Amino acid sequence: MTSAPAIPWTRVWALYLDNQTVFGKVFATLRRDGIAIDAEAAQELVHEFLVERAPGALSTFQPDKGELPGWLFVVFKRFVLGSLRTRARQRQLVADFVAQADELTSAEEPAALDVGRLLNAVNALPDEQRSAMQAMLNQPAATTRSVARSLGISRWRAG
Repeated sequence: MTSAPAIPWTRVWALYLDNQTVFGKVFATLRRDGIAIDAEAAQELVHEFLVERAPGALSTFQPDKGELPGWLFVVFKRFVLGSLRTRARQRQLVADFVAQADELTSAEEPAALDVGRLLNAVNALPDEQRSAMQAMLNQPAATTRSVARSLGISRWRAG
């Protein structure tokens, strides 16, 4: 099995500089389809894409099969939609966790079954979200951004 060639950061940066309109077109298309993403979230998604996904994606680009802007539009749109789905799942896991925690705090003495359900909810979270949840619970004044910074992950992964 051959590994993808390493893509230098200068090439990723050039992808961004030369194709900024493509990123904007993706957000405009999503907005037209009823998915509104605010400017701060859009900026976070572009940054996350460039840092985490673009190098690997660029190594798969085949110029003989099409133009870079069209390819980038498809790849970035898939990335954004996948990120939104992941965040929705994370929010649901957290909502389930909070609901289970509320059940525990409303009971005078939590039953072993309730504690087990709570532990299962925490264990079901991906590693980064589990660490973020634990940090949030241990630091009542913490924000998602401060927890993400302390864990060295994006705030989207912490949220």
